[in-house]
Amino acid sequence: MDATPHDSMCGALSRLLSTQAVQERNKELARALLAAGHHGARYESVIAENDWVTARITLAGGPVVRGLIAEFRFDAQGEVTEYRDFLVPAGSRPTAVAAVSSPAA
Repeated sequence: MDATPHDSMCGALSRLLSTQAVQERNKELARALLAAGHHGARYESVIAENDWVTARITLAGGPVVRGLIAEFRFDAQGEVTEYRDFLVPAGSRPTAVAAVSSPAA
């Protein structure tokens, strides 16, 4: 039996909603991981695209306020498969040099 336009639209909508749910889960996981390591950090943005999440936070601890851009890659089960972060001066835009880059253990 041939697929109807309705079936195609339903399938596309289902895939879109499923992708959005996974990206929201990954954003929440990234927020939780950053909160565990950086108490009192202020989130400027958290963006999910495919299996990557990029977060920009402001670190207020220490003598100098700095920004951190953290990138997480998640697998289908929500495990971190790759992580890297970049320290940047607070208020600057993302033209930073990598400070730390490490694969997830």
